[in-house]
Amino acid sequence: TAGDAFGVPSGGPGADMAFFRERYPHLARAGFGPAQVKQVREALASRDLPDDLVEESLGYAEWELEHGTMVDAKGQPIAKPADWVFKSLAMHGCYRRPAGYVDPLEEARARIAERIAAQTAHREQLARLREEQEKLEMEALIDAEVERLAAAPDSAEVDELLQGLPAVLRAKGLESALVQREMRRRLRERLFPEG
Repeated sequence: TAGDAFGVPSGGPGADMAFFRERYPHLARAGFGPAQVKQVREALASRDLPDDLVEESLGYAEWELEHGTMVDAKGQPIAKPADWVFKSLAMHGCYRRPAGYVDPLEEARARIAERIAAQTAHREQLARLREEQEKLEMEALIDAEVERLAAAPDSAEVDELLQGLPAVLRAKGLESALVQREMRRRLRERLFPEG
């Protein structure tokens, strides 16, 4: 039955037309429906031609009507779309794929892929920002610790931290950029052994 042609069980002619109107609203408004699909299939069968491209072709014709691009070879709008589609399907078993046509499923997949890519990029950006924030917080802690230790240069804590540092560097004192860099490196290892 015509309902079977669209992948749904037939619930009678009214159900077939309701399904067709939902799936191909522009074709239905143009006067093309399940009865015409049945006639197309019969015409193709009478000439032993396959009808496996009919459903896909209906999607192409629907897309052209929806986008206002159903035109003849001279670029003129088709006056009677139902007749035009019927003749093409009954004669060739298919309807041309329109220029610029994007399959609705592919379009939906592309939108989903774009959304996923955008969400992934957003998550990656957030992760980078969190990492930067953590580094800034870590450096702020280290700066505060260096400042605290610099206030007590002769403390046991400073001696322990700088243990093994060459005497030539230790002689420069805690104000030395080289000594402070080494203090920062050692504090970083002590406070954040994983990083």
